[in-house]
Amino acid sequence: MFLREIVCCLYGRHSYRVLHANRELKQELTKMQIQSMCWAGVILMLAMIGRAQAIDVNEPYAVDATFGNNGVVLDPLVNLAPSVPPRASGQRMALDEDGSTIVAGMATVNFFGDLNYLVVTRYSASGQRLTWSNPTAGYTDELHQYLLVQPATQPENLRIRDVRAVSIGSYGHIYVLIDALEPGSSTRTDSLLVTFAPDGAYKGIVTNMATPNADDIGAAIILLNDWMYLASSSGTLVTLSRFTLPAPDRTPVLDTAWATSGREMRVLPGCKHYVGGLGELPINCLVRAERGVISYNAPTPIYIAGEFINEQGLSGTQGDLFIMHFDPYTGSSDPHYPVKDGYIGTDDNVRGLAFRSKLRNPQGDENRLYVLNTFARPCRNGFSVFQFNADTGSIGTRTFVKGGGSNADPAACSQTTSMEATDMILAQDYVAADRYLAIVGSQYTSEPFTGRNGFLALADTEHMNWTVQSQEFTHTGGQYPDDAGFQAIVGDFATRRYTVTGTQSNYDGDASSALSMRMRSDHHIFGDGFEVQ
Repeated sequence: MFLREIVCCLYGRHSYRVLHANRELKQELTKMQIQSMCWAGVILMLAMIGRAQAIDVNEPYAVDATFGNNGVVLDPLVNLAPSVPPRASGQRMALDEDGSTIVAGMATVNFFGDLNYLVVTRYSASGQRLTWSNPTAGYTDELHQYLLVQPATQPENLRIRDVRAVSIGSYGHIYVLIDALEPGSSTRTDSLLVTFAPDGAYKGIVTNMATPNADDIGAAIILLNDWMYLASSSGTLVTLSRFTLPAPDRTPVLDTAWATSGREMRVLPGCKHYVGGLGELPINCLVRAERGVISYNAPTPIYIAGEFINEQGLSGTQGDLFIMHFDPYTGSSDPHYPVKDGYIGTDDNVRGLAFRSKLRNPQGDENRLYVLNTFARPCRNGFSVFQFNADTGSIGTRTFVKGGGSNADPAACSQTTSMEATDMILAQDYVAADRYLAIVGSQYTSEPFTGRNGFLALADTEHMNWTVQSQEFTHTGGQYPDDAGFQAIVGDFATRRYTVTGTQSNYDGDASSALSMRMRSDHHIFGDGFEVQ
């Protein structure tokens, strides 16, 4: 039998509940007792294994109970007074060679207005939070478990708005790409790179701003040999910047000998909007780069994917999705790129990008790109995957449509699931690849007191016309007043495990924790739970 325990600690609430198998024990505690339990050095306290509501009984993945507390780690990201519960958001994840994971996220604390901390945490292969051996004073908590870049830290005066990517260099250095407000501006953002040494020492911030007096939005970190490439976008520009990583600090330095003073910029063509009776009309629109990937085979191109942002507030454009191509050595682009595609009347939001070489198993006769996007349907949201020929830029068909619906009738729509995908990975090594695209996101529910549940979906790349398998992870069928969603995923090809990160919110919505879970390959799934071997 699969033995489950869930401990739910609610900020500002007066109950502490334990579920053991199918028997519920309730113990009423004081608010002070609850807060003491939540904050007295027991931050991994919330075991969140829930009943996985499998859409298909042959789902190939189950929660890995050897990770964290029965497969789950909940972490508020900062150790602060219980009277000021934090809100976690913007988590991104990287997998290290030793099986440990790095989670970089944002912890928002409300003292006299929202203060956003950049937080970097390392978890062991078993899901235990690890301490940093030599963090810089002022950039860590008292227990050396969190690396922090605090609001108004001098000289940076960092006003972080989002965490866009995190990566671990070949020498163990940690790089976090963020968006932050420009100094002196309340609206314009810069793309910044924060660097830490393997022992947690703070190495500083590198500004990747390519266009002054405009929003620069980060998209991706790509590492190749001793180079780092940062992808970003601004206005109608997509930019790829190249940095060197000199020893020993490995702090990025702009490679001004590459391309044009270290940067290659591309202006994307304009987009159009369909207006009834008038046909396609040109409109003003901006672009936003979202994801980047490198192929790791000759000639080692870099692909950047993103979407068009409608400047006029119209509901959709033709050409919502785009893919750029860059040669990492010369900065030049293949003549088949950029690629634009989209559906008239829908909004595509690119949320994932994966590459498969024809040299990797399963064998194929072409290099392939897979692009994940969430899009609006007549009834709620759904997600899908595009398959591209990476060599020619030719577009395949949209497949794996999941969530939402085509019937906008209120009665039918009330029974339709809304799903928003946020990240995708194709776990692979240099000679082989997993056949499944692993997709994570949030599945929105109509249950009382809970807005969403995290899901893991697996798309079979050998049979692109197959229906995607999807698996929901939730607290006991939504009986508990909190919700959860996944934001990022990493895959370990050797062990065939996926680790995801996201957030879980409490009943009042005034606090949330970073949520990490790990799933393992397992075909032993039964009605309302998992058999753990």
